[in-house]
Amino acid sequence: MMKKMINKFLSRRKFINVAKLSFLFLLSSCRNFSEKVNIAFQKQFYPLQFIDLIPNLWHQKAISLNKFSKKSNLEDLKKIDLLLITDGWLNKINFDDFENINPSLLSKLDDRSKTYLSNYDKSKQDKLMPIGINPYVVIIKNNKNYKIDNNNSWDFLFSNDFKGKIILPKSARIVLSIMQRIKNRDLLQNIANQEFIYDDKNSLDLLVNTEAAIAITPFSLSQKYLKIDSRLSIFFPDDGVPLLWNFAMIKSSLNIEEFNNWIDLLSEPKTAKMLVKAGWYLPFQTVTMDQLYSENIKQFSGLNLRPSKKCWDNSWSFPPLNPQEKKELEILGNKLLNPKLSP
Repeated sequence: MMKKMINKFLSRRKFINVAKLSFLFLLSSCRNFSEKVNIAFQKQFYPLQFIDLIPNLWHQKAISLNKFSKKSNLEDLKKIDLLLITDGWLNKINFDDFENINPSLLSKLDDRSKTYLSNYDKSKQDKLMPIGINPYVVIIKNNKNYKIDNNNSWDFLFSNDFKGKIILPKSARIVLSIMQRIKNRDLLQNIANQEFIYDDKNSLDLLVNTEAAIAITPFSLSQKYLKIDSRLSIFFPDDGVPLLWNFAMIKSSLNIEEFNNWIDLLSEPKTAKMLVKAGWYLPFQTVTMDQLYSENIKQFSGLNLRPSKKCWDNSWSFPPLNPQEKKELEILGNKLLNPKLSP
């Protein structure tokens, strides 16, 4: 009997996976992708559902931007046609190596994306095509003991319940931006008492396997853990969350029609509906409000809450820093927060 139930479950799961793959195939097959494009990106920043939308003919190259100064990485960059990059790494690249984006593609962007791009010099914003927004989320282990929800402000981070139990992003800028939302605290004196570790790569593994109680991480990276560990739950503070932006940048070697077709695929409403289930929000006008917000939706994909409209309205992005601001951030990160925390 048990064996029959397991087989039935596995068969149903296999059917669902096949259905998803078929849907992805139909989406991409409706477009004419005929060129071999060399596309490079850091795979850990992108959900599998997004990666599956990269045409099969394209060659995927995994890169490590934190080792970008190495000669081998710079040589690899010369061989690519298309680069996917997050906003935090834009200062590592030479914009002169890339071409302007077709204005007709930029016209597909929603107002939030256009506003964010306006923070950059015109010579740079014309070379950046937003392809995704990844909101940070608070993941709590055994929340039944704490009863934290969306109505809580970021002040909850300084609860005695979480002393020495919080996994924070390994970015001084992100941590400081969260601290600025907390009122009436000697923040820099107290954050060290709450921190379990600063980590970007293994935060959820650490949350699951250690005494840590909370991790703050990009939403799309949390999906597989939420599905397999019932102790985990999430929330988006109504005070807002940091937003991680993802861009496409093109080289002169790229077939522009091929790139245009891919952006058209990403901007389709069906694509947005699928990717938002993976915690990935598209920056196009075709994304509808009910795909963004959690109003009247208690659960999402059987598991996950979406950010509320209030949370989206209060969320924040990170414009580029000038040299003086970068220097000040580095001082704060190294001296006041923690030597392990990088700017």
